[in-house]
Amino acid sequence: MKTQSALASNVLFNYVFSPLNITAAVETFLAYQNFGANNAPPTLGMNVVLGNGDFEMSGVFYGPTGDFTAVIQPLLDAVPQQPKSKSINTYDWLGILKQLAGSDGSLNTSTKADVADVSDTFYAKSLMIDEDAPLKKTAL
Repeated sequence: MKTQSALASNVLFNYVFSPLNITAAVETFLAYQNFGANNAPPTLGMNVVLGNGDFEMSGVFYGPTGDFTAVIQPLLDAVPQQPKSKSINTYDWLGILKQLAGSDGSLNTSTKADVADVSDTFYAKSLMIDEDAPLKKTAL
């Protein structure tokens, strides 16, 4: 294993496209899928959440904001509409770790987590596809 130096600049981002009809949602997903397969650098971690008329793209870019803008712009140009909202924030290394840690932002690992009082119920579903067989428009 080879470690890397902590980066001084990291971008936490979120784009929400809404309201979307089925055609716009499919075209947005195809643009996202194509970008991930052909243009996304290894310094970009990104996910999509599809909701009730919303298409949300969020994640972290490990590098400076200027580089992030250059990386993400081709994807934004490929989707059929401008985002309804966006959030782009830059953090240092500890700052991005605190953001990714969740609501309390705590990085304290010196004590055992108190999980006995935490309960959550939800439903989730995932679809994994082969890299060589991306989803087609008709399937979406």
